[in-house]
Amino acid sequence: MPLTDYQRRLAEHRIMFDHPLAPDLDEGLRRASLACAENGKKETDLIELFCALYLHYQREVSDHFIGDFRSLLSRTFPKHRYGDEGLIPDAMLEKITTDDEAGGFVYSVKHTDEVLRLLWLATALANGVGKRTSLKDVLAALTQDRRWTNELSRHGLTLAHKVANFELDIGTVVFHGDAHMNAAWPRRLEFQHDEALKPPFTLEVKTPSGGFQPVRTAQIKLNGKKVAEIAWPAAAMASAVVELDASNRIELELDGPTFGSIEFTIRGTSEALN
Repeated sequence: MPLTDYQRRLAEHRIMFDHPLAPDLDEGLRRASLACAENGKKETDLIELFCALYLHYQREVSDHFIGDFRSLLSRTFPKHRYGDEGLIPDAMLEKITTDDEAGGFVYSVKHTDEVLRLLWLATALANGVGKRTSLKDVLAALTQDRRWTNELSRHGLTLAHKVANFELDIGTVVFHGDAHMNAAWPRRLEFQHDEALKPPFTLEVKTPSGGFQPVRTAQIKLNGKKVAEIAWPAAAMASAVVELDASNRIELELDGPTFGSIEFTIRGTSEALN
């Protein structure tokens, strides 16, 4: 739901006068507003914010994204400056070089609803551990909403690190199991599918499981049909789209050392992620 004018006004007031941001991040935010003003943009959106943060924290931001930041920067802010000069209006820099002391420069500070929400979430994360909001808090907050990461992705920037997501990592699991070379370990497993998770279904297999040794070879059958095989070390992982029945049977053929192991997971699609 969009913020009302009064809600947005209060949010901007809190950011400017209650000083929730660490000084460096506050400077980065001011740099974004100035760059928007000098490039004819009325407000700071996510792309403008991250381009300004790149100008302010070039190495730190580059470590967390994959993509051509310089190209995006040139498209977003054709007029931009690195370093301390990026915090000073260009009109003032020109006055300094010409010894012109007349007048000043005024620019508006306005952020989109999404930027304000991002800053609030980042501040909540920082407050939770008793500190002011830093760049890393903003980066962490960004990963908590797919709309934000998708927006950056549309502009060619993707996260450089895998981010844990409980609904995606755990909530999509239909079945999970592991097996060891010990003869007492079952080679046939059965499970039910209650249709809470929908197709497509994907089988993921890898060796080893946890801290054990890898098996040399493994063949996995699902409901009598071979669906995956692996061979250490050339093919230690495998993935395949599979079909499930209400009742299902997994059969394993393994070869490997005494402490060899393998694990396998079948995932579905959760409506909560759509």
